[in-house]
Amino acid sequence: MKHGFNGNNEKGHLLFDLSETDDNGYKLRIGDDNPKFHEQFLDTTDTLGLELVTMFVEQLDGEILQLGNSAIFEIHFKSID
Repeated sequence: MKHGFNGNNEKGHLLFDLSETDDNGYKLRIGDDNPKFHEQFLDTTDTLGLELVTMFVEQLDGEILQLGNSAIFEIHFKSID
């Protein structure tokens, strides 16, 4: 919440949702409803946190998507048998 709402005592909601997909995989949706977030940054931001997330997704042989210009992201990955 420190970076999502700038510490101004703003109220917000976090989203964490893990669901199965039709192709024997999973979709992890993570985000918040920060109204100040309005940019695409997966390809333009170079931070340690985003680098770690990208490495994690690669280890799962998955992909990460940003939904529009929101602060909501989906990670798609296959089931590990």
